[in-house]
Amino acid sequence: MGALRKVSYYDDSGAVRKIPLNLIGYFTDLAGFSLSAAIHLMTPSPQEINKGVVYLGLGIDKGCYLLPYYWFLPAIAFFDYDHKQRLFLKNLKYEICQLTFWKDKGQAPRLATIQHLNDLKHPCQVLGLDCGFSSTDLLLKYFCDQNSDTCERLLTPRIVDLLEEYVPGSQGTILHITAGYLLIKPFRVPDFGSQEDVQEPISCDIYILQLWKKVSEVKKLHLHSQMGAKSDPSKHRHFITYGCYTNAEVFLIVATIRQLAMYLHFKGLGPQWASPYNSGNKATERLIAEIQGKTNQLQSLDSQPTCGDMLKRSSKVQYNII
Repeated sequence: MGALRKVSYYDDSGAVRKIPLNLIGYFTDLAGFSLSAAIHLMTPSPQEINKGVVYLGLGIDKGCYLLPYYWFLPAIAFFDYDHKQRLFLKNLKYEICQLTFWKDKGQAPRLATIQHLNDLKHPCQVLGLDCGFSSTDLLLKYFCDQNSDTCERLLTPRIVDLLEEYVPGSQGTILHITAGYLLIKPFRVPDFGSQEDVQEPISCDIYILQLWKKVSEVKKLHLHSQMGAKSDPSKHRHFITYGCYTNAEVFLIVATIRQLAMYLHFKGLGPQWASPYNSGNKATERLIAEIQGKTNQLQSLDSQPTCGDMLKRSSKVQYNII
């Protein structure tokens, strides 16, 4: 945070800026160390409170992260929403997962599985319907989480409608896709709408995930894979991964407390800044994607760009000044 404050008040030459930069957050990845660091940042600790750090929150008791004030603006960890939608899709293809929304004796369980998408292809072909995704998207299911375009085709309301109409027993997959779509929806669109418009889909997503988790706990289903799960299906996980669930909660904070922070500190910008699209995610996601060479065509999954390739590609990236 000290480095961010320095950049905000001083230019490259070390001179004091006439107009300081107003940094209300920073962009980070949503996995591994980056996720752990973001959770640490937005979880109050006695040490920080004793040092006089105050936090901005929603005034609710449980399951909510807070934004610390290390200077005159709160610090928000903005996650990569493109990575998030790929993570949602990735959970559908884990071999040690049986994503179970409901399970009862004498009844078929309600699962979220990529097999339902395979089952959708045949009726669509017979009826001449465009299902919105290709056979290649599903053939490469082990790598689909690396392809943003596949996610854009699969996590849509149209897929939900087609599954409901033509694939019996696919309610679990429908809920999973719906949750993924609602979570990412406000981050995709500039000027998404009012504060209420932003809050509605994010809250619906969290509601689906929280109910799913609670039902799994009541039914005593494994929330995490157990030792030996690869060879023993009874030890499979029945809920999404810890990282997928945790950063969904952080996305809720980004889409809600950020609006409160903008209202408190930048009222003059008006309600058009309610859209999380303006948080910097889109510009950074585009930069990362283009530098890594992600395209809508098949490419070598083992290739790594050289420094020269990265410089060449980054020169073609379009930046959004925010």
